[in-house]
Amino acid sequence: MSGDAGGELDGRTALVTGGARGIGAAVVTRLARAGAHVSFTYRTSDADAAALADKLDAEGLSHDRARVDVTDVAAVDAWVNDVAGRRGTVDVVVNNAAAGRAAPMLHLTDPALLRESVDVNLLGTLNVVRASSTHLLLGGRGAIVSVTSIAGRVGVLGLASYGASKAGIEGMTRALAVEFGPRGVRVNAVAPGYTGGTAMVGEVPRATLDALVARTPLGRTATPEEVAEAVLFLVSERSAFVTGQTLVVDGGLTS
Repeated sequence: MSGDAGGELDGRTALVTGGARGIGAAVVTRLARAGAHVSFTYRTSDADAAALADKLDAEGLSHDRARVDVTDVAAVDAWVNDVAGRRGTVDVVVNNAAAGRAAPMLHLTDPALLRESVDVNLLGTLNVVRASSTHLLLGGRGAIVSVTSIAGRVGVLGLASYGASKAGIEGMTRALAVEFGPRGVRVNAVAPGYTGGTAMVGEVPRATLDALVARTPLGRTATPEEVAEAVLFLVSERSAFVTGQTLVVDGGLTS
Protein backbone atom coordinates (compact mmCIF):
# COMPACT_ATOMS: atom_id res chain seq x y z
CA MET A 1 0.00 0.00 0.00
CA SER A 2 1.50 3.34 -1.02
CA GLY A 3 -0.92 5.54 0.92
CA ASP A 4 -4.60 6.40 0.91
CA ALA A 5 -6.27 6.49 -2.49
CA GLY A 6 -5.97 10.07 -3.66
CA GLY A 7 -3.88 10.84 -0.60
CA GLU A 8 -4.21 14.35 0.78
CA LEU A 9 -0.45 14.75 0.99
CA ASP A 10 0.63 13.11 -2.26
CA GLY A 11 4.01 14.48 -3.33
CA ARG A 12 4.60 16.35 -0.08
CA THR A 13 7.65 16.05 2.15
CA ALA A 14 7.00 16.05 5.89
CA LEU A 15 9.41 16.36 8.82
CA VAL A 16 8.34 14.89 12.16
CA THR A 17 10.43 15.15 15.31
CA GLY A 18 10.15 12.60 18.10
CA GLY A 19 8.54 10.21 15.66
CA ALA A 20 9.61 6.77 16.89
CA ARG A 21 6.82 6.02 19.35
CA GLY A 22 3.56 7.17 20.89
CA ILE A 23 1.88 10.16 19.26
CA GLY A 24 4.91 10.76 17.04
CA ALA A 25 4.79 7.28 15.52
CA ALA A 26 1.06 7.64 14.90
CA VAL A 27 1.66 10.98 13.15
CA VAL A 28 4.45 9.54 11.00
CA THR A 29 2.23 6.64 9.96
CA ARG A 30 -0.82 8.78 9.25
CA LEU A 31 1.05 11.33 7.13
CA ALA A 32 2.81 8.58 5.20
CA ARG A 33 -0.52 6.84 4.55
CA ALA A 34 -1.85 10.17 3.26
CA GLY A 35 0.88 10.12 0.61
CA ALA A 36 3.72 12.14 2.12
CA HIS A 37 7.35 11.17 2.27
CA VAL A 38 8.02 11.39 6.00
CA SER A 39 11.44 11.95 7.55
CA PHE A 40 11.27 11.40 11.29
CA THR A 41 13.75 11.90 14.09
CA TYR A 42 14.32 10.12 17.36
CA ARG A 43 16.80 10.67 20.16
CA THR A 44 17.34 7.42 22.04
CA SER A 45 14.77 4.85 20.94
CA ASP A 46 16.71 2.99 18.20
CA ALA A 47 14.62 -0.17 18.56
CA ASP A 48 11.34 1.76 18.34
CA ALA A 49 12.57 3.68 15.30
CA ALA A 50 13.61 0.47 13.56
CA ALA A 51 10.28 -1.20 14.36
CA LEU A 52 8.36 1.76 12.95
CA ALA A 53 10.51 1.75 9.81
CA ASP A 54 9.78 -1.95 9.33
CA LYS A 55 6.06 -1.28 9.67
CA LEU A 56 6.19 1.53 7.11
CA ASP A 57 8.24 -0.62 4.73
CA ALA A 58 5.69 -3.42 5.02
CA GLU A 59 3.01 -0.97 3.84
CA GLY A 60 5.18 0.39 1.04
CA LEU A 61 5.22 3.87 2.55
CA SER A 62 7.90 6.46 1.79
CA HIS A 63 10.07 7.45 4.73
CA ASP A 64 13.52 7.90 6.21
CA ARG A 65 14.79 8.46 9.74
CA ALA A 66 17.62 10.20 11.57
CA ARG A 67 18.86 10.20 15.13
CA VAL A 68 18.71 13.88 16.06
CA ASP A 69 18.69 15.78 19.33
CA VAL A 70 16.50 18.83 18.66
CA THR A 71 18.50 20.87 21.17
CA ASP A 72 21.58 20.51 18.92
CA VAL A 73 21.28 23.35 16.40
CA ALA A 74 23.94 21.96 14.04
CA ALA A 75 22.34 18.51 14.01
CA VAL A 76 18.89 19.97 13.32
CA ASP A 77 20.23 22.13 10.49
CA ALA A 78 22.04 19.16 8.96
CA TRP A 79 18.94 16.94 9.07
CA VAL A 80 16.59 19.54 7.61
CA ASN A 81 19.00 20.57 4.87
CA ASP A 82 19.74 16.96 3.98
CA VAL A 83 16.06 16.10 3.57
CA ALA A 84 15.36 19.30 1.62
CA GLY A 85 18.36 18.65 -0.61
CA ARG A 86 17.29 15.09 -1.40
CA ARG A 87 13.59 15.82 -1.76
CA GLY A 88 13.83 19.30 -3.26
CA THR A 89 11.33 20.73 -0.80
CA VAL A 90 9.89 20.74 2.68
CA ASP A 91 6.11 21.10 2.86
CA VAL A 92 5.07 19.99 6.34
CA VAL A 93 6.77 20.22 9.74
CA VAL A 94 5.40 18.51 12.86
CA ASN A 95 7.15 19.32 16.13
CA ASN A 96 6.49 16.42 18.48
CA ALA A 97 9.81 15.81 20.26
CA ALA A 98 9.25 16.42 23.96
CA ALA A 99 10.64 15.85 27.41
CA GLY A 100 8.78 16.10 30.67
CA ARG A 101 8.60 14.30 33.96
CA ALA A 102 6.42 14.98 36.96
CA ALA A 103 8.49 16.75 39.60
CA PRO A 104 8.10 17.53 43.27
CA MET A 105 7.13 21.02 44.41
CA LEU A 106 9.03 23.63 42.43
CA HIS A 107 11.32 24.69 45.27
CA LEU A 108 12.46 21.06 45.59
CA THR A 109 13.02 20.45 41.89
CA ASP A 110 16.48 20.00 40.39
CA PRO A 111 17.16 22.94 38.04
CA ALA A 112 18.40 20.47 35.42
CA LEU A 113 14.91 18.96 35.30
CA LEU A 114 13.42 22.40 34.79
CA ARG A 115 15.82 23.12 31.93
CA GLU A 116 15.14 19.81 30.19
CA SER A 117 11.52 20.63 29.34
CA VAL A 118 12.34 24.13 28.19
CA ASP A 119 15.40 23.08 26.17
CA VAL A 120 13.73 20.17 24.38
CA ASN A 121 10.14 21.33 24.09
CA LEU A 122 10.41 25.06 23.51
CA LEU A 123 13.93 25.72 22.24
CA GLY A 124 13.98 22.44 20.32
CA THR A 125 10.79 23.43 18.53
CA LEU A 126 12.22 26.84 17.70
CA ASN A 127 15.39 25.19 16.36
CA VAL A 128 13.39 22.99 13.99
CA VAL A 129 11.13 25.80 12.83
CA ARG A 130 14.10 28.08 12.26
CA ALA A 131 15.91 25.46 10.18
CA SER A 132 12.87 24.45 8.11
CA SER A 133 11.23 27.84 7.64
CA THR A 134 13.70 28.92 4.95
CA HIS A 135 12.61 25.99 2.77
CA LEU A 136 8.91 26.46 3.56
CA LEU A 137 8.98 30.18 2.83
CA LEU A 138 10.89 29.71 -0.42
CA GLY A 139 8.19 27.30 -1.53
CA GLY A 140 5.50 29.85 -0.71
CA ARG A 141 3.30 27.26 0.96
CA GLY A 142 3.37 24.76 3.77
CA ALA A 143 2.18 23.99 7.26
CA ILE A 144 3.79 23.74 10.67
CA VAL A 145 2.03 21.94 13.53
CA SER A 146 3.44 21.65 17.05
CA VAL A 147 2.15 19.12 19.55
CA THR A 148 1.61 20.91 22.84
CA SER A 149 -0.48 19.70 25.80
CA ILE A 150 -3.42 20.62 27.95
CA ALA A 151 -0.73 21.11 30.63
CA GLY A 152 0.09 24.35 28.81
CA ARG A 153 -3.50 25.54 29.25
CA VAL A 154 -4.49 24.38 32.73
CA GLY A 155 -2.49 23.81 35.89
CA VAL A 156 -1.20 20.27 36.42
CA LEU A 157 0.49 19.42 39.69
CA GLY A 158 4.22 18.78 39.29
CA LEU A 159 4.42 19.98 35.67
CA ALA A 160 5.37 23.64 36.09
CA SER A 161 8.30 23.67 33.64
CA TYR A 162 6.63 21.25 31.24
CA GLY A 163 3.44 23.33 31.21
CA ALA A 164 5.43 26.53 30.78
CA SER A 165 7.28 25.07 27.79
CA LYS A 166 4.06 23.95 26.14
CA ALA A 167 2.38 27.30 26.77
CA GLY A 168 5.44 28.92 25.22
CA ILE A 169 4.98 26.85 22.07
CA GLU A 170 1.41 28.11 21.77
CA GLY A 171 2.68 31.69 22.06
CA MET A 172 5.27 30.94 19.39
CA THR A 173 2.53 29.46 17.19
CA ARG A 174 0.50 32.65 17.28
CA ALA A 175 3.52 34.87 16.61
CA LEU A 176 4.76 32.80 13.70
CA ALA A 177 1.29 32.58 12.18
CA VAL A 178 1.43 36.37 11.85
CA GLU A 179 5.03 36.31 10.61
CA PHE A 180 4.69 33.48 8.08
CA GLY A 181 1.08 33.91 6.93
CA PRO A 182 1.82 36.54 4.27
CA ARG A 183 4.32 34.08 2.75
CA GLY A 184 1.78 31.26 2.49
CA VAL A 185 2.86 29.18 5.49
CA ARG A 186 0.32 28.25 8.17
CA VAL A 187 1.30 27.60 11.79
CA ASN A 188 -0.94 25.76 14.26
CA ALA A 189 -0.78 23.49 17.29
CA VAL A 190 -2.54 20.43 18.66
CA ALA A 191 -2.99 20.12 22.43
CA PRO A 192 -3.71 16.52 23.41
CA GLY A 193 -5.16 15.54 26.73
CA TYR A 194 -4.23 12.29 28.43
CA THR A 195 -3.35 9.88 25.63
CA GLY A 196 -3.03 6.14 26.06
CA GLY A 197 0.03 4.38 24.72
CA THR A 198 2.41 7.22 25.60
CA ALA A 199 5.31 7.09 28.03
CA MET A 200 4.08 10.06 30.05
CA VAL A 201 0.60 8.67 30.64
CA GLY A 202 2.18 5.32 31.43
CA GLU A 203 3.74 6.94 34.49
CA VAL A 204 0.42 8.26 35.83
CA PRO A 205 -0.85 6.15 38.78
CA ARG A 206 -3.86 4.03 37.86
CA ALA A 207 -6.11 5.63 40.47
CA THR A 208 -5.20 9.13 39.24
CA LEU A 209 -5.85 8.17 35.62
CA ASP A 210 -9.19 6.61 36.51
CA ALA A 211 -10.21 9.83 38.26
CA LEU A 212 -9.24 11.89 35.20
CA VAL A 213 -11.21 9.61 32.90
CA ALA A 214 -14.22 9.96 35.20
CA ARG A 215 -14.01 13.76 34.76
CA THR A 216 -13.71 13.50 30.95
CA PRO A 217 -17.05 13.95 29.16
CA LEU A 218 -16.19 11.31 26.55
CA GLY A 219 -15.22 8.90 29.31
CA ARG A 220 -11.79 7.71 28.16
CA THR A 221 -8.28 8.75 27.18
CA ALA A 222 -7.35 9.63 23.61
CA THR A 223 -5.49 7.28 21.30
CA PRO A 224 -2.32 8.40 19.49
CA GLU A 225 -4.14 7.82 16.21
CA GLU A 226 -6.86 10.31 17.16
CA VAL A 227 -4.24 12.97 17.84
CA ALA A 228 -2.60 12.12 14.51
CA GLU A 229 -5.90 12.74 12.71
CA ALA A 230 -6.00 16.24 14.19
CA VAL A 231 -2.44 16.84 12.97
CA LEU A 232 -3.34 15.63 9.48
CA PHE A 233 -6.31 17.98 9.37
CA LEU A 234 -4.12 20.96 10.24
CA VAL A 235 -1.42 20.18 7.66
CA SER A 236 -3.89 19.37 4.89
CA GLU A 237 -5.83 21.65 2.58
CA ARG A 238 -8.95 20.95 4.64
CA SER A 239 -7.68 23.62 7.05
CA ALA A 240 -6.45 26.02 4.38
CA PHE A 241 -7.85 29.09 6.19
CA VAL A 242 -6.77 28.07 9.69
CA THR A 243 -3.61 29.52 11.23
CA GLY A 244 -2.45 30.66 14.65
CA GLN A 245 -4.79 28.23 16.40
CA THR A 246 -4.54 25.38 18.89
CA LEU A 247 -6.84 22.40 18.40
CA VAL A 248 -7.51 20.75 21.78
CA VAL A 249 -7.96 16.97 21.63
CA ASP A 250 -8.90 16.02 25.20
CA GLY A 251 -12.36 14.48 25.12
CA GLY A 252 -13.76 17.61 26.76
CA LEU A 253 -11.63 17.37 29.93
CA THR A 254 -10.67 21.05 29.97
CA SER A 255 -14.16 22.23 29.09
